Amino acid sequence: MEQIQVMELARELELPKEVQQHLGSVMEGMPWEKLEPVIRDLTEYDSAQDAQVRLAQLATLGGETPGMGQMAGMLAAACDTREKYRDWGIPDSVFLATMKCFPRFLRETKQMTGEWIFDRAFWTWRQTSGLLFRLGTLEFEYVKDRGEPSLSVHIPSDATLTCSELEKAYEEAEDFWERHEEALCPYGKPGSIRCCTWLLSPALEGLLPPDSGIRRFAQGYEIKTVFPERESFYRWLFAGKKEWEELPEKTSLQRAVKAYLASGGRIGEAFGQLKPNRERG
Repeated sequence: MEQIQVMELARELELPKEVQQHLGSVMEGMPWEKLEPVIRDLTEYDSAQDAQVRLAQLATLGGETPGMGQMAGMLAAACDTREKYRDWGIPDSVFLATMKCFPRFLRETKQMTGEWIFDRAFWTWRQTSGLLFRLGTLEFEYVKDRGEPSLSVHIPSDATLTCSELEKAYEEAEDFWERHEEALCPYGKPGSIRCCTWLLSPALEGLLPPDSGIRRFAQGYEIKTVFPERESFYRWLFAGKKEWEELPEKTSLQRAVKAYLASGGRIGEAFGQLKPNRERG
C-alpha cells in the first residue's frame, strides 16, 4: 500500500520522471514493516525530528541515487499528513503547495551537483509533522523561539518577492493560524513573525538596485542581530562555497557580492522581526 500511495503522490507532485523510476526501484527493497512506526512518528511534531534519524538508519540509500530511500519514507509520511490536513480542515491546495518542496529540493541539488539527489530529509520532517506550511510565496514554520511561540519565515527559491505577493502571504499566514490555532499551536498562538537569513544581511543593501525583490523583502523586517561570520549565502547565491576566483558571475548580484568579498567585505546572515503592516514597504 505504501508503495502505491508514494508513487501516486510522486506523480502528483510532478517529481522528475527519472527520480520516479529510481524511487519505484528503491521502494521494492525497503523494510516497510520496520518503517511503519517511523513513518507514523514523522507526522507528529514532538517525534518527527528523532524519527528522521531513525529513517536514515533504516531506509535503503538508493545506490546510484542517494537519498531515495529517505525520500520514499518522507513521502509515505506525507500521505498520512494529507489525511491530517483533511481532519484539520486545511485545503488540499495548501498540502500540495507545501509538499512541492520535494521537487524543488531535487532541482536545487541537481543544479549544484549535476545529479538527482535527495539530501533534505533533515529538513522535510517539518512539512510531514505539520509545523511548516507554504502559504502563498513564502513558507511559515511554527516554532517556540526564545521562550515564546512564533512563526519562522523561509524563502523558497521560487518565491516571488513583490510587495503584493509578500503582503498576501503574511495576511494568509495570520488568518491560517487564527483558524487552526487549536490543531496547530501546541505552545499557543504565535505572537510574532521572524526570519533569519542571508537575505536580511545589511551588507546587501548597498549591493542591490532599488527595485530588488530581496530589498523589498528585507525592508519588511526590523533587524535584531547580525551574524557576519555565517556563510549560507555561498550555497544559495553561488551553488556552494568555492575559491574566490571560481565564484560565478552570471547575475548582477553574484558580480556585486564577489567584488564585495574581494574587497574584504562579509555577507553573513541577520535575524529580524516582521514590522507592523504600516511600517513595511
